[in-house]
Amino acid sequence: MSPDVILAAIQKQLDDLNEDLARIAECSQSNACGQGDRFVADYGNAVLTAGVKCLEYKKAELLQQMAARAAE
Repeated sequence: MSPDVILAAIQKQLDDLNEDLARIAECSQSNACGQGDRFVADYGNAVLTAGVKCLEYKKAELLQQMAARAAE
């Protein structure tokens, strides 16, 4: 798979995760949430945030590799 395809896949996943995080934040601000709902929202937020952090790291790593290859 080419670096451009991988980069596009990473960006698509980042976009999807950020949309999910926005929905979680919106639901978390609702006063209708119970204790169980808040637990699920907090857990989901933690997992998705970790995913975003990992993908952002991998994206930066890939961009750095692409720049190094372009400089050769």
